[in-house]
Amino acid sequence: MFYNARGAYCMISDDGRRFSHHRNCESTYKIFDMGRDVMLFYDADTWYAYYCGKRMHARTTKKLEGPWSEEAVDIGVTSNPESPFVVKYDGGYYLWSQKWVYYSKDPLDFSGPVIADMADTGGKGYAPEIILHEGRYYFAAYSRGIWLGKMKWVKKTPEEIINWRIETYDRCRPRTPEEKAIQSAKVRRWR
Repeated sequence: MFYNARGAYCMISDDGRRFSHHRNCESTYKIFDMGRDVMLFYDADTWYAYYCGKRMHARTTKKLEGPWSEEAVDIGVTSNPESPFVVKYDGGYYLWSQKWVYYSKDPLDFSGPVIADMADTGGKGYAPEIILHEGRYYFAAYSRGIWLGKMKWVKKTPEEIINWRIETYDRCRPRTPEEKAIQSAKVRRWR
């Protein structure tokens, strides 16, 4: 279990009930400096630690004990950088930042646009976590308590994502040229 107390710390347990502090490769308890809301993800022989501060960052290592990368990588998230959670699914990486979902082929670069908004969960979208249990995905989050719901992966074409962004996501923000062109075509059809 990783946690934050003015830095990242690790505790281990054999039974899930009794935990003890785990030392890093330099025999100290502090694994590395960080902001808060640490989330660990393992993929292709690499550990990724995602966490937030003013921006969302990541560090990497081959072993939990380290050494961890010295530089914290800014992973490009432009929305609220809280509560990162990453899942690899169908060859890509999905990052939840509160209720916003980003997609990338690179687990250290989520600078692309938001592709989904979990707001239709009734506003229950703080500190989301995705759980895979017996072949089924679940979405857990906090809002006046912890709740759990079934999750379904739905493939969307790039145009469907752009249309969703135009129709529902942050109507006041500046549009990309591609989004403006699609919006203009929609307006011409409405006339």
